[in-house]
Amino acid sequence: MNPTALKLSFNDQLRRIAIDPNYRLTFNELVDNTKHLFPSLAHETGIEFFWIDDEGDRITVSRDEELDEAIRIM
Repeated sequence: MNPTALKLSFNDQLRRIAIDPNYRLTFNELVDNTKHLFPSLAHETGIEFFWIDDEGDRITVSRDEELDEAIRIM
């Protein structure tokens, strides 16, 4: 199975990370990866993540179970 690609955007920057399908990425790891990719967020709290589902709805991701679902559907 191929890695799942996550695209992260902040201000006018877009970054992409690959997630191994055999690895369960946690929400805290996603936050840590995001802070690494966007150093200006290093001391921020309350970072928000969203994804767009197949119906065009903007879905909030704020915990492990929501992240699991987003990755599964992608």
